[in-house]
Amino acid sequence: MQQSVSPLALVIPALDPTPALAALLRELLPRWTGPAVVVDDGSCAAARPVFADAGRLGAVVLYHGGNRGKGAALKTALRYCRAAWPGLAGCVTADADGQHTAADILRVADALRGAPGRLVLGCLLLAAAAGVCALTRCRMEEGLPAAVLGLMTAGYLLALAGGTALLGLLPWAAALAGGGLTLRRALAHRGVRWQALCQGAALFALFAALYWWLCRGRWLTDWDDFSHWGRAVKWMYSTGTLYTTPGCPDAFKSYPPATAVWQVMLLQAAGCGFREDLLLFANALLTAALLVLPFRCVRAARRLPGVGLTALLIALTPLLVYPSYFSRASVDGLLGVFCAALLLSAFVPGRSAATPWLEALGCFVLALVKASGAGLAVLAAAALFLARPGGRGQFSGRCARRAAARSLLPLGMAAAAWLSWRAHLALAGVAGRWQGGDLPRNLWSLIIGNIPPYRAEVLRQFGAVLLTQGNYGAAQSLPFAAWPLAFCLLMAAAGRLARRDVTPPLCAAAGRLRALPLAAAALGVTALFTASLLYSYLFVFDPLEAVILASVYRYLDSCTMLLAVIGAAALGLAACRAAPRRRAALLAAALAWAMMFPARYAVQAVAEAPVLAAESGQDRILSRRAADRIRALDGGSPRVWVVTANDAGAAQGRIEYDLLPDVLPEQATILMADVPEDAPWARQLSAAEWSRELAAGFDYVYIYCPEDQFIRDYLPVFEPDSQSMVAPDRMFAVVRRADGAARLRCVD
Repeated sequence: MQQSVSPLALVIPALDPTPALAALLRELLPRWTGPAVVVDDGSCAAARPVFADAGRLGAVVLYHGGNRGKGAALKTALRYCRAAWPGLAGCVTADADGQHTAADILRVADALRGAPGRLVLGCLLLAAAAGVCALTRCRMEEGLPAAVLGLMTAGYLLALAGGTALLGLLPWAAALAGGGLTLRRALAHRGVRWQALCQGAALFALFAALYWWLCRGRWLTDWDDFSHWGRAVKWMYSTGTLYTTPGCPDAFKSYPPATAVWQVMLLQAAGCGFREDLLLFANALLTAALLVLPFRCVRAARRLPGVGLTALLIALTPLLVYPSYFSRASVDGLLGVFCAALLLSAFVPGRSAATPWLEALGCFVLALVKASGAGLAVLAAAALFLARPGGRGQFSGRCARRAAARSLLPLGMAAAAWLSWRAHLALAGVAGRWQGGDLPRNLWSLIIGNIPPYRAEVLRQFGAVLLTQGNYGAAQSLPFAAWPLAFCLLMAAAGRLARRDVTPPLCAAAGRLRALPLAAAALGVTALFTASLLYSYLFVFDPLEAVILASVYRYLDSCTMLLAVIGAAALGLAACRAAPRRRAALLAAALAWAMMFPARYAVQAVAEAPVLAAESGQDRILSRRAADRIRALDGGSPRVWVVTANDAGAAQGRIEYDLLPDVLPEQATILMADVPEDAPWARQLSAAEWSRELAAGFDYVYIYCPEDQFIRDYLPVFEPDSQSMVAPDRMFAVVRRADGAARLRCVD
């Protein structure tokens, strides 16, 4: 793979550095092709010779008058890099204390230099969407999500058939077919309306450019990404098989694969290797395709300021609700965007021949996004059924009966998706992670109060989440229970202000925006989905997991995202279509709705995207180095026991992810002789028991990050000469003894 001609900058913030900084630069800079910047963040006078050495070695040294913190030092360096070298491809950050070696830094730089492939992906999707538009005579705002959903459906079916390694061919085939069909019909002057393609394509390109700015250079850092969402994608990309295969170390194999299939498809199509920023950007492209859908009812030709403001508001809504939306591979926020797009499709004017297929494919894919996506897909399908004339009891003729049958297609597609995945799990021998139990009996026991203590704790925790403010995202502004009320009042005002739609026919699609039915559908979905979450916590999850999950606001983000996207879209579109004297009031209401969210976090995510990306790369250097050290032992797949800190399994997840497709033996990386109640993820094991287990099935022990408790409990297992070497990033060989025990000898 050819490297980009644009160089990378090395940024090192430093406070009172040791000579290790100069040693690092002396080893690294001869192999570094870009500029290097060191920031003195208010160090003492004793550190001046170190910075002088850094300057003599070729680094640019910037100074702070006093200690302003690592974040401020990174911002200073990045501002300087942007001004001094405008053509930089990005930045790599490192610590000044020597924990990041030159090899680690060069490895991160090599991963960041790969050709981004973002333009290739955007062009492929737009070409496929143009073919849908030419075939169904719809607008790009509908053709784009229809094409994306069609690709996801085809990719899922191909993966079930064992063709995971061929997923990357689908976008190219769809683009060639779509582009060829569009060109053929354009030359024949049949069925191609270029004006119908431009607005949606422009909006998608703007959304994609903003989202690439947020994703570019990002590395996965969240616990959930390493436990399933990122792990599943890396396994599928590396092995060409679904993560339901027996060898995959995924504890959540029963989760549906729609987003993983989509991400692998675009990674293969881009041809840039496995890049985590492209993995995140794949979900961002899916979000962008779904968010352009409501614009089918307006034309920007005479409404450019209103359409532009509405587009900006809708594009930033995911960040307003969920500040880490574009930096995580998990899909809780995406579920809300998906459901909102389907409801907007039902109640926003501008339907075309592509709309029924878009809604059916949308319900099919939504049911495969996550385990809870099946329930959301059923609720969305029910709303679509009630929104159509044939779905509201008008069965007085053959045409009405056919319309009712078509209205049931989304529900049938959702059921088909769920059944197909359950059948695949049964054939693969994968057991469901949770069991639902007897619904009537469970509800009756709840009504009469016959519940165990842990369920009472679940009710208390869930009630607190509903009624109190959270520590991130939309929950910082209002408790969850207040958002439906605010949404209801806002939509009622919007419906009344937009009752008289005076938009000229050439500037908008025929029909009115049905704001009040749309609000009722969104509130109904929110209420039922919230109730289903509570039922799952009470009767599906095991007690410990239920209590923990009931206290987490994140799973309600799907509902908050649903309300936020629909509120922003309905208000903005109503303002674009309303009479001039009402337009200002609607736009003011839309801005007020946006300001109810903690906007400073969205602004920070956009303004400091390069800083956050650089920090995410620095955060992963140690786990990547650990994986490389383990992989180098005995030619791969060694029998290594990894020891980590008491961090709920976060370090283990990172190392196992970076090690893929190689797999560690089954083990517990957090060991304690006496496990306290607040550390259920740790394994209780005496030093003698651990010694025997090492002798029976392991060849090495890698100390990633030991704690004082580990050293105190297990120091006798190490040979006397190696006991002083028990420290982070140390490798020990297992020396077996005749009595069936083992001792550990340092090999570093």
